[in-house]
Amino acid sequence: MPEKHGRIAYFDNLKGLLIALVVAGHVISPVIATNPTANVLHHAIYLFHMPLFVFTTGLFSSSVFSGGILKVERILSYVLLALGLQLFAVVPFHSLEELLSNLFVFNSAAWYLFSCATWFLITPLIDRMKPAPALALSVFVSLIAGGLPQLGDFLSLSRTLVFLPWFVGGRLVRPEQVLQFARDRKVCLPLAAGGVVALAFYVFAHLTIEPHFYLVYGAMPYQGPLLTGVLGRIAFDITAVMISCVALVLVSDKRNPLLGYLGEHTLEIFVLHRFARMALRVTGFYGVPAVATELHGLVLLLLASVLVTGISALPIWTKPIQAVAHLTWAKVLKQE
Repeated sequence: MPEKHGRIAYFDNLKGLLIALVVAGHVISPVIATNPTANVLHHAIYLFHMPLFVFTTGLFSSSVFSGGILKVERILSYVLLALGLQLFAVVPFHSLEELLSNLFVFNSAAWYLFSCATWFLITPLIDRMKPAPALALSVFVSLIAGGLPQLGDFLSLSRTLVFLPWFVGGRLVRPEQVLQFARDRKVCLPLAAGGVVALAFYVFAHLTIEPHFYLVYGAMPYQGPLLTGVLGRIAFDITAVMISCVALVLVSDKRNPLLGYLGEHTLEIFVLHRFARMALRVTGFYGVPAVATELHGLVLLLLASVLVTGISALPIWTKPIQAVAHLTWAKVLKQE
């Protein structure tokens, strides 16, 4: 199970699968309003991939907080990366005044990096609590967050709170426990079977579910009574658990050369894939009628996802992105 440099093949494979789904979801998203087939696949991905991605973030958060030591420099680096992506998303479309007013309104992929910084910052508080109360409190906060419309995208507050239970859940367990659970035929396998049923149900009933799908993104308040929103969020969370179990069961213990490599470079891929997707926009890819509206356009979208993932995973990006992620801020500020 252990790999070189202390890595675990299973989790590199899992993270590789998840980052590939992140890229696919973002590449497909510009056409979900016009391409019904792409819409179904996009939503099927979003039913579980971010919750499980956030769970793995919590699972390996010891790289930021362990032994009572909080690596504030790592947190600052995540904020810097988030702001860098935010500038990329905002600058082309807004004036300087609008840029300054929207800099901390995270309504694009940068939200995840900023939320990571927030989750890492509260990790010492999570560790001070007993596991059951910590998880219960995070679930309560997640459910209530939808009833607070003032949260929204500012500082990524809404998504940070909505996905908090997944981070806390990851923080409260150890990697070997997750691997043991994934191979538990009595618990994980039945849940995975439920996940397959849930996916099939979504495919056949997606038009009925569509009006409620905003709950999955975690960015918007409940569009109706609080109780209805809470029950909807609980239903989507249970669905995410079951479909996540499908992924946990399917991922191999042995290193997959492709997924393992992607799993080792999730940060670089996450940061850079938005630039590659912007290149698709600039070239007019999304304006091609077949891509925007037709069934076989999904094949082109998936091929584009592979291309974007491949470009974002090139070895030349590793050193600069990791340099930012591991900046020694004390030296930087001292030089100032």
